[in-house]
Amino acid sequence: MCSKHDTAGDAGHDRRHGTFAGSPGRVNRGEGAKTKFTKKEDSFVLELKKGENGQSSEQLIWSEIYRRLNTRFPGRRSRGSLQVHYCTKLKGREEP
Repeated sequence: MCSKHDTAGDAGHDRRHGTFAGSPGRVNRGEGAKTKFTKKEDSFVLELKKGENGQSSEQLIWSEIYRRLNTRFPGRRSRGSLQVHYCTKLKGREEP
């Protein structure tokens, strides 16, 4: 094989997960993995995303929205799943 395709140098690389031997690898999702967002969570996210006092100029950043959601609903969501849920399901929707 040519050096470009030689796998000997990749002995510790796991191509399926994009990790290397000895690295932490995949994140353990915990018990809340793949649970549907509740109406209370949706309402809370929409409220936070609107910003303080309903002013869009005072919108919170995602790390703060995640922190507040995780305080009210501990350990249920990752920051990434929160952002994806908002963008795909809640954005442009009025608060229920």
